[in-house]
Amino acid sequence: MCSKFIATTLFTCSLFSLTGCTAALKTMDIGFLGSEDTPVAEESISIDQLLSRARGEKGYAESHVPRELVLRFEDNSVALDENQKNNLNEYANAQPSKLSVECSPSESSDRFVAVGVGINRCNAVSNFLEKRTKKTDMRLSPSLAPNQVLIKKANNLTVTNHDS
Repeated sequence: MCSKFIATTLFTCSLFSLTGCTAALKTMDIGFLGSEDTPVAEESISIDQLLSRARGEKGYAESHVPRELVLRFEDNSVALDENQKNNLNEYANAQPSKLSVECSPSESSDRFVAVGVGINRCNAVSNFLEKRTKKTDMRLSPSLAPNQVLIKKANNLTVTNHDS
C-alpha cells in the first residue's frame, strides 16, 4: 500500500513539473525565429557586423566605419602602406556592396605624370579590393585634393548608350 502511494505521488509530481515546463515554453519569447520586428538582411554582411548584431550592438558598422574613406599618398608613391591596407580592409568589410574608387592626380608638375600616378593609385586600390571580392568602379577625379584616393559606396547607376 505504501509503495503504491509513493508511486502515485511521484507520478503526480512529475505530471505537475511537466505541465509547468510546457507552460514556460508557450510564454517564452522566440522572436528571433522570424517575427516582424526582426529585419531580414538583403545583402551580405561582414563577420564583424554579424558578431556585433549577435552581441546586440546596434549601429556598430555605422558608428565605427565612416561613410567615405580618404587615403593620402606621398607625392609620387603608388603602393599602399600597411596602415592604408588595414584601413581599407576594415572599410571594405563593413560595406555590403560595390565600391567607388576616385583618384586625384599627384602634385607632379608634368600633367601626364600626375594623371598616370593617379590612375596607378586607382588600380592599386581597386586590385587590393578585388582580391577581397569587392567589385569597384574607378574614376579619375581632378576635383579631389592632390595625392588622395576617395573610396565610397558606389552609385549603382548604369549608363547605357542607346544610339547603337
